[in-house]
Amino acid sequence: MKNLTGMEEILSQLQSLKGELNASIFKSIEEKKKTLEKVCKAVSTIEQKSEGTIYEKILRQYIKDLLGLDDSNPKFKFRPSTIFITGGNGGIGAGLAKSYAVEKTTKTLILTGRNEKKLEKTKKELLKLNGKLIIITKNLNVRNKEAMLNFINETDKKYPIDMVVANAGIGFAQASNSKTKFKSEFVHCQEAILETNMVGVLNTILPVLDIFKTNKRQGQVVLISSSAAYLPVRYGTYGASKTFVKNYGKFLRRVLAKESIYVNVVTPDCIDTDISIPYKKMGMVFPDELELDDCIERMRKGLDENRGVVAMPMWQSVDNIIKGSIPVKSQFKEGDFHV
Repeated sequence: MKNLTGMEEILSQLQSLKGELNASIFKSIEEKKKTLEKVCKAVSTIEQKSEGTIYEKILRQYIKDLLGLDDSNPKFKFRPSTIFITGGNGGIGAGLAKSYAVEKTTKTLILTGRNEKKLEKTKKELLKLNGKLIIITKNLNVRNKEAMLNFINETDKKYPIDMVVANAGIGFAQASNSKTKFKSEFVHCQEAILETNMVGVLNTILPVLDIFKTNKRQGQVVLISSSAAYLPVRYGTYGASKTFVKNYGKFLRRVLAKESIYVNVVTPDCIDTDISIPYKKMGMVFPDELELDDCIERMRKGLDENRGVVAMPMWQSVDNIIKGSIPVKSQFKEGDFHV
């Protein structure tokens, strides 16, 4: 069998069982067991004809993706001059802004967030790094579609954006503290997380993409996902929302590359920032937690090489990929908090 770049060859070998698999929903438990055995036997036969197991081949493709072996460019020359970052009042957003502030090519930084005092503090810190920068800050919630659209369009008229970082996001600790129309805390958290982490990302990048495409403008689009995207069931609604961000970003990268619109997905694990404090108070432990400066250095390396996926620390994403391949009930640990 040829070296696989996907599952096409394997699936073609299983076509003979297509009808039986489709009809299995109407079958008895005993008949379903027989179907399972046929599938396992077919897979075993395929593995005997190929080098390495099917699971190994799937894992290999995942790891190649994370390592950037098939999807990066060390000679990538694009460097943005006007950068728009949501969630820019702290953590990754502020850290990334500081990293770009010292670049000669950076002229303007546009930061939004929901804490005006922190935004002002970040602005002062950025000006200390580079007093020539134009810095625009706005107290703005990414869930507000109309406000985001108006702000982006008006700001772009004066300061043409060529990089957007959809960074704003929340977990269950932040969701429980937000405003709600629902009486149930569970339902409230669903709404807050999904609207911020999914709809908020769309409210951030779609207006910018519209500008890029309408004006045939070269640009970079960065979506901050999470290593939780590789193990979404265990990480509840947060994991599900970040899976959307990862997969949507990878789709956009594929379809926009020919238009010189570069899309990158970042999948960090826990970073030592204020956002992790509530979880630590709950007793959650993060053995592979990254320092913010280390995180930003790794992120910039990936973005400067136009990597499709920037994973950090990479081991955590690999660990989650492997765990995500086992039955759902085995992914949970006693004491896990799920929303």
